[in-house]
Amino acid sequence: MHEICPRAGYFAGGKYSSEFGEPYCMGMLGCKGIITHCQVPKRGFVEGAGGCTTVGGICIGCTEPEFPDEPYSPFLQKAPAGAYASEAMEDMVAKIKAVISRMSSRKI
Repeated sequence: MHEICPRAGYFAGGKYSSEFGEPYCMGMLGCKGIITHCQVPKRGFVEGAGGCTTVGGICIGCTEPEFPDEPYSPFLQKAPAGAYASEAMEDMVAKIKAVISRMSSRKI
């Protein structure tokens, strides 16, 4: 879910909402999108419309088999720190690979 969230760019830039109503990543306010496997932001709930993050809310992981148990509850508690660390490491590796590929010579 995290990769297709309309706020994913803010996560990559390190911008987090500190209160509801702000347009940034809602991870610090309890969004479970980083640990949820869901296509709702892409396909919507009903006839292609809706979805928690699409309408400004947090993802509570309601499509997961473990819901509403841990780690999806309590709803306004942050997702496990390991999920954020893993995402940050993957982002750094991708940026390093991009820099290396730009430095290599290209054949036309």
